[in-house]
Amino acid sequence: MLVGVASGVLWAGLGHWKRGTFVIGAAFALGTVLRAVLPNERVGLLGVRTRLVDVACLGVLALGIIILVLVVPPQV
Repeated sequence: MLVGVASGVLWAGLGHWKRGTFVIGAAFALGTVLRAVLPNERVGLLGVRTRLVDVACLGVLALGIIILVLVVPPQV
């Protein structure tokens, strides 16, 4: 997840902000899935609170970022 967010930030910094932001949202979506399916012993830093709270927070964040990218019109 960290590599996904870092690559999205890099891509956004290079001038492709919509693609970079979408990559960040996709990384959060991947983190949501990983937190939901991995056992508590294997989640590492994805496990901050209970599984339900972590999945809900990551899912809302991922969905919000992806919807924002899709709603904002491209720059011309």
